[in-house]
Amino acid sequence: MKEAEAFRSTMKTKGAKGGKNAAQTPAIPLTAANVKYGTHERQVFDFWKAKSSTPAPVLLCIHGHGFVGGDKSIYYNDPLVKQCLDAGISVATMSYRYVTTDPFPAPMLDGARVVQYLRSKAEAWNIDPKRIGATGSSAGANLSVWLATHDDFADPNAKDPVARESTRLSFVLAYKAQTFNDLEMVRKHIYNGTTLFPSTLAFFGVASEAELTSDKVKKLGHEASAINFVSKDDPPIFFDYEKNDLSATPLPEGTGPGGFIHHPKFGELFKKEYDALGIECHFYYSSKPAPKNAAFDFILRSFGMKR
Repeated sequence: MKEAEAFRSTMKTKGAKGGKNAAQTPAIPLTAANVKYGTHERQVFDFWKAKSSTPAPVLLCIHGHGFVGGDKSIYYNDPLVKQCLDAGISVATMSYRYVTTDPFPAPMLDGARVVQYLRSKAEAWNIDPKRIGATGSSAGANLSVWLATHDDFADPNAKDPVARESTRLSFVLAYKAQTFNDLEMVRKHIYNGTTLFPSTLAFFGVASEAELTSDKVKKLGHEASAINFVSKDDPPIFFDYEKNDLSATPLPEGTGPGGFIHHPKFGELFKKEYDALGIECHFYYSSKPAPKNAAFDFILRSFGMKR
C-alpha cells in the first residue's frame, strides 16, 4: 500500500476542501471531544452543542483525503461550524478508520454508527433525532452520499441500544463527490485509462492490480456505489464540484488522478437518477457555480428552518 501511504503524506497539510491547513485547536470550544463510538483509535468524533430552547438539528461533517488521510480536526476552523451554531444547528465532526487497515465498507459503517450515536444522545445533547444531515468533501462526500442511499442499518432487536437507532439522513451537502466506486463504471463514464487513484487497492483490500478484476472486487465495487441504490425515499442532495468543470468523458489515458477523481460527471449521472424519481437534487460546477449562500440555504430548508 505504498501509493496510499504516499498520498496520505501529501494530503496531511490540506483542509476540508483541500485549501486550508487542519487546525489542532477548535476555533470554537467543543461541547464534547473525542467521543468514542468504537474500539479503534480513529473511531472518535467531536460535538458542538447549539444554544437552543428546543431540540436542535445536527450537521455531521466528514473529512476527505481518499479514505487514507485527514481527520476530524479539518473542520475545527471551518466557518460553516460557526454559521450553523449561530443558526441553532449543532455540529459534529468525525474521524473514521482508514482503508489501509480497514477496507470498504469500514469507513461507511463508521459514518452510519456516528449517526446512530448522535440519535442515541438526543435527550442528553438536546438533539432532534429526526433532523440529522451530513456534509463532506471528496471521500467524505463519497461516504455521505453512500449513506444517503443505503437502506437503514437500524436493528430494532439489537442488544446494543445505539444499534437500534436509524442511520437515515435528512440531506447531504456533497463537495467533489464520487457517486460510484465501481471500476467498470469509472472506465465507462469517467476515465478510460490505466492510472489508479492511489488508495484504490487499499479501498478494496487487495494487494495487486490483477485482483481488481476479480469477482470479489466487482461485487465490492457495486456495493460501494451509491448510485446503484437510489430509491424514492432518499434525502435531498446538493452537489458542488467547485473549480472542477464538466468535460467530454471518459477522459483519456494520461489523465492524472486530479483530472478524474472529482469530475462533475459523477454528480451529473447521479442527478439523472434522482430526477427520474422526482427527488430534490442540486448540481453545480465551475462553469455553473452555486448561487451565493445556496449551500447554507439548502441546509436550513432541509432542516425546516429559515434565516
